[in-house]
Amino acid sequence: MTWDAYNRRKPVLRDVLALADQRRDITVDEVFSLVPEAADVFADSTDLLLDIQMLWFQRLSGQMRLQLTEGSDGPEMTAI
Repeated sequence: MTWDAYNRRKPVLRDVLALADQRRDITVDEVFSLVPEAADVFADSTDLLLDIQMLWFQRLSGQMRLQLTEGSDGPEMTAI
């Protein structure tokens, strides 16, 4: 992915996550159709879902690393 594509996707992803926060019962296909810019920067709803998964993984990894460096009991306790 190019920097241009990344920078175009970032605000759309933020809008998608904001909508998902407001409506917990919404599907990725509905979000894809409700956020007009989503179709411009993502190939389809699967592409959008993969970006959401990557963002979630990055946040989770960062939080786990933070917990480990701050002296939690161990990896097992960090994951809880």
